[in-house]
Amino acid sequence: YAIIDPYLRRMPKEAILPHLPSVIRERREVEMSPKQEKAYVQMRDKLVAELYNDTLAVATTPLAKAQRLLQLASAYGEVFTTTDNEGKIHQEIELRDPSATLDTFIDDIDGFEGEQVAVFAPPRKLIELLSARMKKLNIPHGLLTGAISEEERQFHMDNFQEGRTPFILCTTGA
Repeated sequence: YAIIDPYLRRMPKEAILPHLPSVIRERREVEMSPKQEKAYVQMRDKLVAELYNDTLAVATTPLAKAQRLLQLASAYGEVFTTTDNEGKIHQEIELRDPSATLDTFIDDIDGFEGEQVAVFAPPRKLIELLSARMKKLNIPHGLLTGAISEEERQFHMDNFQEGRTPFILCTTGA
């Protein structure tokens, strides 16, 4: 602090960008589906959760456990296991329905009529699952994830910023 503070100047957003609307933060509590909750509790308590087709999701470290809990709180999943060139086994959870989080968002989508909404979520697969649902419902939206090209990201950002797209779905990393 003593070294860096003399070189920094903190300015509130209102002073630098007064034309931007204030950020609206809203926290919603969503009940997990019974399948989601069962898997979540298993992972939380035993570091192992039984998912689709009797596959097991395993967390071997606290960081892996936190990631798995975030995924299972977002949606149910299916486990895919791969082996790399060195013989190490890797697990990936493909998020699938049911997802109480996405159900709630889709149920509330009419309440955003006439507004532009940016949706952020850490798991890319959750954003992709929401995008698939919105496509099925013919709801125009943009997508910003690490899995799409820089040109496509820019296209979606431009459409959103110019008001042509009411929703933009983003991963927090992208």
